[in-house]
Amino acid sequence: ELPPPPRSACGRGGRVRLGYPLDRPAEEVQPYGWRYSNQRKRWRMHVGHDLIAPAATPVLAML
Repeated sequence: ELPPPPRSACGRGGRVRLGYPLDRPAEEVQPYGWRYSNQRKRWRMHVGHDLIAPAATPVLAML
């Protein structure tokens, strides 16, 4: 069993609050979803969002 998330991440009722992970807008270059890999010659699922931001941009949160 996993321990509960830190209190600072929880709202009322123990639910985790999610928000934008950077303190400024960033360009999304690889969205979540299926994509075809030319290198592997097959479809694969990309399970994240790849963002481009200036170097040293603080990351506030990630999952």
